[in-house]
Amino acid sequence: MNLNFMTTRILQIQLSLLLGIVTLLGVATVVAGADKIQFSTDNLVLDMNGKCTVESFVSNNLTLLNSEIGADSIFYLRTTADYLFCIAYGNQDNPIIQFYDAFRFRYKWGGSTETKNEDSSATIAGVTQTVKGTASNKHLLWMRECWLKIKLGTNDNLNHYAQIGLIPYQVGRGISLGAAYDATDFLGFGPGSSIDQYAPGIVLSFNPVQDRYIFDFYFALVQNLQTSLDNNLAPIRKNEIGACPVRGVGRQAYIMAIRQDILVYKKDKKKINIEPYIVHQNSPDQDLEFKNDVDTYLSTVGCAVEGAYNRFNWGFECALNFGEVDVRPWDRNEIKIEKDGNGFLVEQYTKVFTQDPSTTKKPQQAPVNDAVINLLKATPQTTATNGKNIGNVPVLVNGVLTPTNIYTAFDRIRPEQRRLLDGYFFVADATYEVRPKVLNLSIGVGYASGYIDLQRDENKLSAAELYNLDFTGFIPLQSVYGGKRLDHLIMLNQGAPRFNVALPNADVSQENITAVLQPGVVNEFTNLAFLGARLEWKVPQLQRYAISLVPNVIGYWAPETASFIPKHKTEPQFADNFLGTELTLKVSGLFCEKLKLAGYFSALIPGQHYKDMCGTLITKHKLPTGSSIGYIGNVSFSYLF
Repeated sequence: MNLNFMTTRILQIQLSLLLGIVTLLGVATVVAGADKIQFSTDNLVLDMNGKCTVESFVSNNLTLLNSEIGADSIFYLRTTADYLFCIAYGNQDNPIIQFYDAFRFRYKWGGSTETKNEDSSATIAGVTQTVKGTASNKHLLWMRECWLKIKLGTNDNLNHYAQIGLIPYQVGRGISLGAAYDATDFLGFGPGSSIDQYAPGIVLSFNPVQDRYIFDFYFALVQNLQTSLDNNLAPIRKNEIGACPVRGVGRQAYIMAIRQDILVYKKDKKKINIEPYIVHQNSPDQDLEFKNDVDTYLSTVGCAVEGAYNRFNWGFECALNFGEVDVRPWDRNEIKIEKDGNGFLVEQYTKVFTQDPSTTKKPQQAPVNDAVINLLKATPQTTATNGKNIGNVPVLVNGVLTPTNIYTAFDRIRPEQRRLLDGYFFVADATYEVRPKVLNLSIGVGYASGYIDLQRDENKLSAAELYNLDFTGFIPLQSVYGGKRLDHLIMLNQGAPRFNVALPNADVSQENITAVLQPGVVNEFTNLAFLGARLEWKVPQLQRYAISLVPNVIGYWAPETASFIPKHKTEPQFADNFLGTELTLKVSGLFCEKLKLAGYFSALIPGQHYKDMCGTLITKHKLPTGSSIGYIGNVSFSYLF
């Protein structure tokens, strides 16, 4: 049966049931307002509305900032439609029960596949092979948000409630903990539009003092694989040294948060509000270099403050990470099926060789046979054996068993490690209404701590050093932060190259280095400082069409920088901290009451940092970075219904 037909029929059936419920409870009143369609009876209200957006996107030079790489150019058209339903029972202004359901349709024009299944595995001749997820068409509706909210208590003046389902929840500005449980590339004016699904969770909210104090507790189950016996017995830790190979039980990943919303002062146009919070993430069996090879325990303590004074409003937020990442001891050696010199498929080890890796740049991988298997079983799995000759066994060479020395790679055994987390961030901004409802001027500043991996050889580190390594970069959770009073349209959303190792192009083939905790190219709020200004002009002569022009300029710096090696010198030097300047213009207007035309155009002018780092090879294609201007553009039409 056609998938489009099935999803359409499901939506029609659900809508019919909702209308049937309203009809059964009494004669319904139908109200078609500017923002929604409403059906109501004495004690039941059904609201329906939605939004359809068609938008185009173009970018150039943003992945590499290198105009010589002509392939670094992106263009696509996309349609996004959201359908929203809300049923409220009880008092219309303060309902006892609310049910909210939001469906989304999203499609890139001309794209045959938009989603895919998770990767799986298959065993071929005793060797585990990864089977890439099967891509499928996304011409369907899926549930983006769905929750049930129940009022607690009978006092209409105090809003106590319990909420359960797919809930949009964040603390502060959404940096320490955002709502982006499942998000795709950011487009449009609001980063939240990129969120395709909110996390499944529970909120308990209490309002002891009306309009003054709110306290809530949040719990989200973000990963649960304890759903079958097969999952519990999955041998995910076969390469972990000294561990039980199966997953076991109780390995769920979850997030908990406690948040308070306190109105400290309010009088006339003066107001101060503070929001202290604590967030904790428990994430076992996460991926660093391999599947399920680290456990993460992250806590964040922070506070957000917002204030207003007549025509001036301001705010700031700061937070501190603490916790640890436990990196498990791991044997990186695996078996892979390769072609030998005669073109036959053979099983070979990836980190065991028949040639000395200290004298041969690309040593020959050792074959898998009983003699080598028994030798590896008898060899201690410690870093002391890395890069060493571990024995001499017969190996088939040109059809003849020949005594052969066996060596291990310098990075075969990864030692057990612990990374202590102590990142932090601070942001502050303010807006002044130069001309109320016409012209606003905003300024903002921010700083997020960073981390540069010194690429230390773990074969030479003591156990005490390995167990007390610091990670000083701030780690956001589910964040799609794009600014509050400033607009970060490139550096924090579309992204530009960011480096976090001391020598990105260094030859580390004879060292044992564990990958850093974040990818080599990041666009999150970490290792970043900025200072910027924003002007918002609502053109009074075009007030009928709500035309607004919003220019934005922001300068960015990297608190911690990677090193670079100039061609005419041998000693490494630190790259300059200045990343560059982002210039943005946002335009929007409302036509025919329900049709909105919007667009933004932004350019990143690289600073000295990228000039210093020119030639650094990044991405899986190992392409060089440059210092060319990168830019993006987005134009969208939105219909509100």
